[in-house]
Amino acid sequence: MKTGGRAAVEKQVSELRKEILADAGKLTKFGKKAGYLPPPPGMAKKKAAEARLAAKKAAVKKVLAKRRAQEADQAI
Repeated sequence: MKTGGRAAVEKQVSELRKEILADAGKLTKFGKKAGYLPPPPGMAKKKAAEARLAAKKAAVKKVLAKRRAQEADQAI
C-alpha cells in the first residue's frame, strides 16, 4: 500500500464535496442568480405555477422562522 494514499483520497473527497455543495447552492438560490428548472413533463403550466408558489411560500416561512429564532436567542 502506498504511503499517503489515504490522505490523497481524503483530499480528493473533500474537494469533490466542496464542488457538489457549491453547485447545489446555485440550484437552490432564489432571485436573479437562481437556476431555472422547467416543470416536469406532463405537468400542466398552472399546476407547475401553483407548486412553485407553494415552494416560495414555504421558503419564506422557513426564513421568517429562522429570523424569529435568532431574535429570540438574542433577547435572552
